[in-house]
Amino acid sequence: MPKAVFFELSGVVVEDQALRRLSLEAVLRDIGLVLGPEAYREVCLGRSDVVALRTILEMRGRTVTKTLVQELVAKRSTLYLSRIEQQCAMVTGVQTCMDQLAQEGIPLGLVTYVPRREVIPVLNKIGVKDTFAVVVCGDEVDQSKPHPESYQTALIQLNQLLGHAIEAPDCVALESTYPGVLSAQACGMQVVGLPTVLPYQMLHRRADWVVDHFDQIEWERIAQVVR
Repeated sequence: MPKAVFFELSGVVVEDQALRRLSLEAVLRDIGLVLGPEAYREVCLGRSDVVALRTILEMRGRTVTKTLVQELVAKRSTLYLSRIEQQCAMVTGVQTCMDQLAQEGIPLGLVTYVPRREVIPVLNKIGVKDTFAVVVCGDEVDQSKPHPESYQTALIQLNQLLGHAIEAPDCVALESTYPGVLSAQACGMQVVGLPTVLPYQMLHRRADWVVDHFDQIEWERIAQVVR
């Protein structure tokens, strides 16, 4: 078994991708921009709002200022939070997976591109806030996924908490987007992809392992590869 397992929030723990996209599209419409599905997948999926919105504005020839980006981020976040109470469900099988790993004594972490302002209400709503030993959010690192900083930060925090060293090759990350997969791999972790956001075939191009459902994860087989 791995010595630690890290989860992304969006698309791995909770099914909120539709809401995240709708709230972003609404904010962009307010400033006269329309975002198609391909652009959303290429620019926004798995990346922080700051990175996504700055990229979209630049692509559309808009003047990009820190103030404008912050305003749009805040509006999208407020819209998301106003609807999350009615549109937040856990991904099928994730609770059982987390319970099984916890029973094995394996520490769990949350490494997400989502800002803490949204993470904590979601974790409280689904009742898993105390499940994760460490939580690293997208607004707490300088570099968004696919950069490995968020995973590196989580590993440092976990080792400080445990008082002993767990290294990246000892760990597994569960992700559902290209930026998330690449971030964990760049940190040195094995990655299991879940096709909740991208099709199985697309994830299979990047992730080390891909399963349709959590109950298909073969931890013993993965353990043969994890150092």
